[in-house]
Amino acid sequence: MSNPAVTQWLQEIAAAKSKVQAKAADATTAAATVSASSGSLSSAVSVSQLYQSKATTPTSPTTISAPRHGIITSYNLKTRRPQLQLILPPKPIKPGPGECCGNDCDPCVNTLYWEDLEAYRNQVQQLRIEYEQACRALDAGDPVDILENSDAHRLNAHSEASGCSKYDGSQDDDRSRLSVRSYRSFKILRKLYLSENTLLVICDLPYPTAAAIATLADHDDNNSSNSRGGYGDRAALAMFHVLIRFDIGAGEFITKAFTPIDLLASSIWKTHCQQIHAEGRGDVGLDELSLRHKMGFIVKLYPSPHKTSDMFRQLQEHSASALNSNSEVDDTETQRRDVLYLRGPIQTRRDKDANREIKAAAAAAAASSSSLTMMEMGQDSTALRRRGKRLTAYQKERIVMIAAGSGITPMYQVLRAFHQDQRQLQEQYQQHYHPQQQKHKHTPVVELDLIYCNRTSSEIWLRQELQELCTRDGHDAGADTEAEAGFKSVASFISRKVRIQHVLSLQDDDDPEQKQYRTEPDSPERIHRGGRITLSMLRDTLQGSMNMNSLGERGSDSRAPQPPQVGDEYLHILVCGPPSFNTDVSKMLDQLGCTMSDSCEIHVLE
Repeated sequence: MSNPAVTQWLQEIAAAKSKVQAKAADATTAAATVSASSGSLSSAVSVSQLYQSKATTPTSPTTISAPRHGIITSYNLKTRRPQLQLILPPKPIKPGPGECCGNDCDPCVNTLYWEDLEAYRNQVQQLRIEYEQACRALDAGDPVDILENSDAHRLNAHSEASGCSKYDGSQDDDRSRLSVRSYRSFKILRKLYLSENTLLVICDLPYPTAAAIATLADHDDNNSSNSRGGYGDRAALAMFHVLIRFDIGAGEFITKAFTPIDLLASSIWKTHCQQIHAEGRGDVGLDELSLRHKMGFIVKLYPSPHKTSDMFRQLQEHSASALNSNSEVDDTETQRRDVLYLRGPIQTRRDKDANREIKAAAAAAAASSSSLTMMEMGQDSTALRRRGKRLTAYQKERIVMIAAGSGITPMYQVLRAFHQDQRQLQEQYQQHYHPQQQKHKHTPVVELDLIYCNRTSSEIWLRQELQELCTRDGHDAGADTEAEAGFKSVASFISRKVRIQHVLSLQDDDDPEQKQYRTEPDSPERIHRGGRITLSMLRDTLQGSMNMNSLGERGSDSRAPQPPQVGDEYLHILVCGPPSFNTDVSKMLDQLGCTMSDSCEIHVLE
């Protein structure tokens, strides 16, 4: 006769084995889900689903995809009872020396750390509460009802369903992508000198898509309250940069912000291919076409000794053998010269002073929010609605971009974003246009002006791209049909015109294109030479974007232009260049009466 205890023990072992096999069959999923049965004590409930992260790949190879943290249920063969184990998420790592660049980035790596730490503490507290509830439930012999119907279960389920952020200990686990929390190393695929003082560096990192760039605004809690929502704000969302860090030894770091270039939409790619084939390097084991989708950085080199320029000169391309082997980059080798250490992407939205003011205002608002009465809140909402009506009254938006040297890169992002938006709008109108359709009177006209300052014409970055963008305004001469003519009238109303002025401080007589003005009077591109940007030049540029009816002679310095009136134009001014250039332009804007207001925004990017 068989022993009943042995028979029951064998049945329990078989049940445990069947659980393991069921989990192994579903190992490709993020976490295994175990079906719980309230009628049997041996069917333990798995709550790993409540705490699984977006990337729950186990750190060590195993046939069971176990959760990283949470309340883990298992079966003890000795006691023949279910047992629980509490696995806490890893504590966030505090940023080390050199992690923060000191440029008031938004989000700052220190801000992210404190946010993660606060979320970590809340998550640990929640896990401990649920663990205690689960232990009491086990002692009472009813683990199923407690775990599935507890308040902690419902809170976590609501958090996941609503998309609320919750620290899971696995932020930015994909080492092949950028991270805003830490620096990561990426191979240098190409190092190409575009000129004597201009360097192109291509990294083994894909250029982010437009959708990915748009998500950067999620880090900025002030966007919704400080943004008009117009074309200018959408263009500002297209600007982003990446931080590059160099280790110069003795615990010292150099951190600089660089705006990447999309090689796929740039003529630099053609120049790169021509030089590669001219040097006879071929494809060096890598398909050249794949480089079009990689991220490139244009770097201006200064004469030695210059720490940042010297570090870029020392960079080397990753070896062909290493590229073919797809070997991982060792982050522990801080002195490697064939990799770049990057952190980002970070939205290039506001200058440092504006960041400080907005953060201070947000902190003050949060501190006083508890004392607001319902009447005060109602008054505030009424004021916001009135302000929204004022902002939507503008029929024209102007973006004036003033750049020097490498400061053209964020402006180029704005230009590209606008022309992509223009093509989409024109395609929509072309598909749905009807001859009887009237103009959309509430669609604002958007115009762009760019003042680009350099020493000589040979130092103009992205010159071919700028020429193409300033002539691609969307309305050609002539119309073959009535429908086409009607479409062009609508397109001209919503079109974005781009005017570019090059300011060259040195005269280059060898360049035939370098004249005081271009020969075509209607050309959207002008060239000034033999001087720097002046107050009168800036006034002439802003004249079209302000109400200048009260201004006397064009270019006269006797009277400063007045800010635009409500209902006419909304002005965005973007300034990017060396610190001394930004300071000089800011002083000129103050002299012209351009200040931050409901009808004017000024952003100095550094």
